[in-house]
Amino acid sequence: MAYTINGQSQDLPEPIDHAGTTLLPLAPIVEVMGGYVYWNNESKEAIIELNDRKYSVTAGDENLIADGSVLTLSTPPAIESNRLYVPADFFSGLGFNIDVSGEDVRVDSPA
Repeated sequence: MAYTINGQSQDLPEPIDHAGTTLLPLAPIVEVMGGYVYWNNESKEAIIELNDRKYSVTAGDENLIADGSVLTLSTPPAIESNRLYVPADFFSGLGFNIDVSGEDVRVDSPA
């Protein structure tokens, strides 16, 4: 699997297949984009700060909270190997352009 984020090739953890849906590793992708992910292990919630905006997502919950608005993801995030994985449409909800094609994942900041 090859990742390209904002035109730069990245070596990131492999996506996982969860019930037929490809899930991507949340924190490594957000960090490459210049954001931060704060993890609450008790509630299994990730708080994301990126581009002066705040988001939250919880393992097993299909809702993405984006600056107070609720967006529904195609499938709930899942924890695998102590890492939170999210469906590709999570990044669309953050306003990024995303394309998962075969062995390639491309994530680009909005123009």
